[in-house]
Amino acid sequence: MEKALHEFAGQEEAVAGMNAALAQTGQLSEESSEQMQKLAEKMQAGTGVASEGWLNAAKRLVQFGASVEDIQAPLNAVKNLAGIMGGDVESASHMVSRALAGNFHMFSRLGIKIDEHATQAEKLNQLWETLAQRGGGQLEARNATLIGQWKQMTLGFTDPPRAFGNAES
Repeated sequence: MEKALHEFAGQEEAVAGMNAALAQTGQLSEESSEQMQKLAEKMQAGTGVASEGWLNAAKRLVQFGASVEDIQAPLNAVKNLAGIMGGDVESASHMVSRALAGNFHMFSRLGIKIDEHATQAEKLNQLWETLAQRGGGQLEARNATLIGQWKQMTLGFTDPPRAFGNAES
């Protein structure tokens, strides 16, 4: 029961943070909050990374300029970069949010070169493509292993609404 309470508190905190970021950028509505939560659940199902981690990643992306309508591309970039970085969604979201703000220098440490003379949109597209080529499918592949499936199953058991008896989450 203590673990379920801890999981519920973490999820609640992640949703509150996401909603605050949406509000700060003028994007908060019941629909946008639900859309982001469903997206986080979908990312969890595909990658085995808890939806709380995806909500925190999305929050950071929104704080650095991503819109609810266009969040999928930068969130996929986070997923692909996390695949390169051994599953570290938090660090990947920090790096991608910096790219949204125009800072691409940290990617050179990973051997990713971005054309300095390109426009911001072109640089982001170059980054999204490179990350997809190098890290695409890594988290999904890890999730498809026996250990990944076990983790996915335990995520389902510790899903806070289910832990409290509400199977409709």
